[in-house]
Amino acid sequence: MVEAERTAAPARELALPGVVHGLEIDTLWDGIFHVVTWLAVLVGLALLYSRLTRAHGRV
Repeated sequence: MVEAERTAAPARELALPGVVHGLEIDTLWDGIFHVVTWLAVLVGLALLYSRLTRAHGRV
């Protein structure tokens, strides 16, 4: 019974409103980071493609 109480303690901590709010904010900023990263990758690929196709015309 004591072991069950020890394993249930972290679950009680996660249920606190401050912890849940912190996780939501962390998830929001993580998503924003990933969107910006993917946009940077797409812009980089577009620049690479435009430079390669422009350079291909010049021989």
